[in-house]
Amino acid sequence: MLKKLRNNDHGVIFVTVLIIIMVSMVLAVSVLSLNISQVKSSEDELKYIQAKTLAEGGLAQFLTTQWSGTNDVSFSETIGNTTFTIVSDLSVAGTPLSGTYNSLPLDIDVNF
Repeated sequence: MLKKLRNNDHGVIFVTVLIIIMVSMVLAVSVLSLNISQVKSSEDELKYIQAKTLAEGGLAQFLTTQWSGTNDVSFSETIGNTTFTIVSDLSVAGTPLSGTYNSLPLDIDVNF
């Protein structure tokens, strides 16, 4: 009876196939995880570039409203599905920066 069981190798193929399937699933999950993190990183970089561009636009908006005597500019812009809020504030009570133009500090914040 023991000799009969020892020569029986029908279960070896099943176990080998299970191991191959498990290894391939682990590799597939690893590759998928890397791709998802890469997409997330790319989306964050895109939002950073959009926020930087909108901050530069906020500076232009602020400078054009200075002719009307306004020190604060606040507006929202929607790009794709993301809403960016741009707030600029000229710190009139702040200390003038050193230089020949006697300028005041300007803060431009972009939130998304």
